[in-house]
This record gives sequence, structure tokens and C-alpha cells, in this order.
Amino acid sequence: MANYINHQLHAADSYWERRHFIRRWWSQQRQDTRWTPPHVAALQPFLHPQRAFHLARAAPLFMHMDGLARRGSSMGSGSPAFESTLATALLLMDPQRADRTAYLSHFDSVNDLDSLETFFYFLSEKLWERGIHKAIGPCMASPHLQCGALMDSFNLAPPLHTPYNAPYLPELLQSVMQPIEERHLYHIHIAAETASSPAPGPAQLSPLDPTRLARSLLPLFQAACAISAHFPPPDSREAEFILRQIMLTPTRAWVARIQRQPVGFVLLQPDMGFALRRANGGRNWLWRRWLHWRSERPVTAGRILYWGVLSAWRGQGIGQQLLAHAINEAARRGWRSLTVGPLPTGNLGAMLLRKIGGKPVQRYQLFETGF
Repeated sequence: MANYINHQLHAADSYWERRHFIRRWWSQQRQDTRWTPPHVAALQPFLHPQRAFHLARAAPLFMHMDGLARRGSSMGSGSPAFESTLATALLLMDPQRADRTAYLSHFDSVNDLDSLETFFYFLSEKLWERGIHKAIGPCMASPHLQCGALMDSFNLAPPLHTPYNAPYLPELLQSVMQPIEERHLYHIHIAAETASSPAPGPAQLSPLDPTRLARSLLPLFQAACAISAHFPPPDSREAEFILRQIMLTPTRAWVARIQRQPVGFVLLQPDMGFALRRANGGRNWLWRRWLHWRSERPVTAGRILYWGVLSAWRGQGIGQQLLAHAINEAARRGWRSLTVGPLPTGNLGAMLLRKIGGKPVQRYQLFETGF
């Protein structure tokens, strides 16, 4: 066990400081081999937030805290002190929120409550300066992209675009934040004999260019993201940012139409988490080329990333039709399983998944704190 002294908070303002922040956050996460790193290209907007409108308007604060670690039974004995990264956080202000709440993104901490409490005290001072008195997290750059802390099943490698953290982190977070929402990741087993005939239902399904979900079909994407009362639906800029992040991996989508009117969609993706772990996110050009090659090869698992129906058209079997189509497509591609979510407890989609045999496995918790 290490004791930490001389806590110092640092803000990353320049390109090189932000690059240093990303490296610190990455190295902290990488200590657990089950963590799935993001594709290295997904980090470019964080190095140049002024080039990404969604990040620029969120006024990002890149913060990390260092300290001196002294090994031994007491602060005055043991081996000499050495500097360590104790915590990282990217604070984002959502311009769509009237309550001026910050999102706690890219968060990590060592297993030391005193250090975490000190870090949150430093963060509160920075947020007070901006008139912010509440934070929600942990999440990524958009809460509609990835949100919550993993609470159990730490022995399982996480699917693509799902949170992962050290087993000690939930207990630490509960000491400085309040739980506000529980979520679950659902697993669907794909039987080899799954039918490949068209999914029955009232809508006509056809392939969809996912980028349209940030433009003409934005209401559909907003409907799929409206799973929590804690986050406003994404506007076109945020939707564009989210889609650019996820489309670094091959992505396929289908739209449901009733009398030519788009009423719902489902977005499907192969689970490339194992490849990103092996390639360390593509940190060098050889691994990036390998990831590009591997993304076109067969996999055994997939992800339903977004799936929704406009509220006026719910209750007519369209959501179930889209889900059945995704399962048929997974079977056609040779996938043995699909994961969906994480979804909040009580969500309509979660209830439908349980109805068809989907099993909640990993559990996640969303937290908030006032300053």
C-alpha cells in the first residue's frame, strides 16, 4: 500500500499538455489487461478540441493530479518518495443543460480515498470558478457514448464501447458521490438455427447510412438516446461527434419505415474489443494497419449500439421487429452473441430484451456529486 503526499493539480491547456494528459490516463487504464482501449484515432479530437465543435463548446477542462508515493508502514519510513499520477478527469460543460452540470469524463484514480477526496476538492474549486456546482459521471466525451462505472463481473473483458474500471473504483466513488442510476449490459445468445427470413412486423426495413442520424434522421437518434432523465438528447453536433467515434469500426444500420416515413432504426457493429486490446488501440502504424485488416474479418460477437423507435410509433411491434432483424443479421454473419446497452433498469428496451431471453450480466452505476 502506498501513501501519497504533496498533491499537485495540473491543467492541460496546450496541445502537448493534453497529449501528456491522454498518455497518463491511458497508462493508468492499461494496467488492467481487460480494459479495452479506444481506437487511437478516437483521441485526436481531444488533442485539438477547437477542431471538434461538440468539444469546443463544452469548454473542456483536462485535469490531473500528481503526488509523491512513499512505500512503507508510515509516511516517515519506507523507500524514498517518487512521483505518481493519482487521478485524471476531463470536465465537460453541457451547453444544453440549464442547470450547468459538468460531466466527469476520462476519470481514473489510484486506490487511495484521501487522494480522491483531495482531487475532488481541487475540481470543485475549478468548477466554482465557472459557476458549476454539480458533476455527473463517470462517462466519456458524451454520456450517450459511454456512461457509468462497472460494479461487478471484473473478470470479463468488456465489449466494445462499454465502461471498464478497476474493482476498487466503485467503493471509492461511493465515498465522494451519490448513486443516481443503475444500468445493465444485456447478452443475447445467437443459436446456430436462428432463422434468416425477414423479421415479421408492420414496418419496411432497409439499409441506412449511419451519418444521416446526425442530419435528416436526427429525431430517430434522439429517440434511441432518450433512455435516461439525467441527460438531454444529443443535438446534431453531438450526434455527429458520437457517430464519428463509433464508425472507426465498420458500422451497419437499418431504418424502419411506415408508409415511407422513418419511424425507427437499429445500429449494429462487430465487437472489435478483443482486437483493440491486442493492438493496444493502434498506438503505432503497424497495429493500425492490422486493425484495419482485422475489422474486415469474421468475429464471433456483435453489438447493438443504438436502437429506438419514435415515441408516437411505440407499442406496435416495430422495436421488436428491428431487434429480430439485428439477431437475424448477427446469425447470418456467424456471430454467436450480441450485447446491448448498458441500459437503465426499467427501460422499455431492457424489458423487451428480457422478454426474448436477453440476460443482464454486467452492472453499472451512474453517480453525481454537488460542490
